[in-house]
Amino acid sequence: MKSFFRDNYKYYYCTDTSNIIDFGRSYYVGESIDENIKVDLYYHDEIFNPCDVIDNIRIASLDDVVAMKVDVVSRGGRKKKIFGTYTNF
Repeated sequence: MKSFFRDNYKYYYCTDTSNIIDFGRSYYVGESIDENIKVDLYYHDEIFNPCDVIDNIRIASLDDVVAMKVDVVSRGGRKKKIFGTYTNF
């Protein structure tokens, strides 16, 4: 993913600089430090519903995103993750 983002976006930043990828990773990509979006990649074994495909990008269904957020919080993640789901959908 790192090389894809670096090759396709003018601005790229990853919050995690380690080589260990456990459940996922966050990236910021876009035109500049002021014009970018956050991309969260989350790794898991199974999804409940088929992914939506928008511009050849597979996006998890709302049910799957909620399940991932609940999983993160149940592992001690911040509650902000749940509010992010509510405000984004």
